[in-house]
Amino acid sequence: MVFDELQLFFGRDYKINDYITIKHPKLKEICDFGEQEYYSLVCALTAIPSYYKVQLFDAGHDYETISDFNFFYTMCKNLPEGSSSMFFDKLELSAIEPAVRKDNQETIYYDPVNDVIIDESSYIIIAEYLRTIHGLVKKVEKAGNAKSKRWFIERDRRKMERVKDKPFKSQLKPIVSALVNCEKFKYNHTTVLDLPIYVIHDSLNQINRSISFDHLMQGVYAGTVDFKQLSSDSQTWIENLD
Repeated sequence: MVFDELQLFFGRDYKINDYITIKHPKLKEICDFGEQEYYSLVCALTAIPSYYKVQLFDAGHDYETISDFNFFYTMCKNLPEGSSSMFFDKLELSAIEPAVRKDNQETIYYDPVNDVIIDESSYIIIAEYLRTIHGLVKKVEKAGNAKSKRWFIERDRRKMERVKDKPFKSQLKPIVSALVNCEKFKYNHTTVLDLPIYVIHDSLNQINRSISFDHLMQGVYAGTVDFKQLSSDSQTWIENLD
């Protein structure tokens, strides 16, 4: 799914339909909400069963037989009440309940607090939009057989054991610190708070690209890099428009 990048860059909210609009949070709003709680919410709304294969296996479930949409319901039911207001004005995800459309027997989820329906297509947009503004990529892991599936589960279990006692570490602090201390970034530690989260990640990518381009051109001027051998994408610090 592709979203309008210019609207993302200017922090516009995304209207799915007349009932559901996804808010695009700014850094200040994330800070006020609490970064750890914020990323827990993002994780819950973008998670798929294969991310939780260990927990599902221990509960007697096969992660490959559970749909993303059904798993979304499970994650929402574990959300703290009111937390979904970070992204939605009129949607209480912790209150949703399963229902079935009478006309086509489609499974949907209903928020009785705000009288809002979430169907599978709306869920897909929500999850993909949140992945996009946070620079996340959906990674589906399918096992070829029972043996490889068990290997995946035990591998993830070992990963969980390694990090279970580690305290939360800010994801945004090192990024924002690097940006505000870079001469290429035009915001300071106060004005950066007004930037949408998509712009934070986009700025980091663009500055990294610009720095890499500068180093590459230094090699060209020094004669250690042949400009003619560079790809067209490497010959500019602006993101490829092709």
